[in-house]
Amino acid sequence: MNARWLCFVPALSLLVACGAGNTRSSDPEPDPTDLSGIELSPDDAFVYQCNGGAFTAQFGPERMDVWLNGKHYRLAQQRSGSGVRYGEGDVLFVGKGRDGSLEIGDVIYRNCHTDTDAKPLSGGGQW
Repeated sequence: MNARWLCFVPALSLLVACGAGNTRSSDPEPDPTDLSGIELSPDDAFVYQCNGGAFTAQFGPERMDVWLNGKHYRLAQQRSGSGVRYGEGDVLFVGKGRDGSLEIGDVIYRNCHTDTDAKPLSGGGQW
């Protein structure tokens, strides 16, 4: 009976090891600019009013989506000492509570505050 177990355990281990290595997916990497799967509602998106403009933001797991002037930016969550920090390329959002700032290249939107009366649209406008 012990001889059967001696053959069975290595065979089972080999099957488990071979199956665990197959993590490649045939699905293509999602396009971060594709907005077809993003549904905004007033309950999960915010309008930030800033000196120099306004933008719509939606926060998700480890990411933030920003709509400004008809453009969409997907920012990845970054380490922050206090508050939140999201960035990608030359776009950076830093916030705490209802306040924040948004940098896009050389343009900086300062003194941004969430506007609780505004209703956001995915195009960066308002409902």
